[in-house]
Amino acid sequence: INETKITSKELLRRLHIIKNNKLYKGLDAFLIVWREIPRYKLLSKFVNLPIIYHIGWLIYEFIALLLFFKNKNLLNKTYE
Repeated sequence: INETKITSKELLRRLHIIKNNKLYKGLDAFLIVWREIPRYKLLSKFVNLPIIYHIGWLIYEFIALLLFFKNKNLLNKTYE
């Protein structure tokens, strides 16, 4: 169920989570998840540092785009 009014394509393109009635996507969603996992809490603090965050954001977007295009046909069949 898409309660976010975001297109299926966009939902498949990036990780999305809702926490405290706020929508997080992409690297921000990963940071929220990592904060909740004890082993990844330190990683979330490191990636949240300003320069590291921007580099991480670029890396995430690049990898997410590659994976999206690689799996686009498979995903389209699933959600049609």
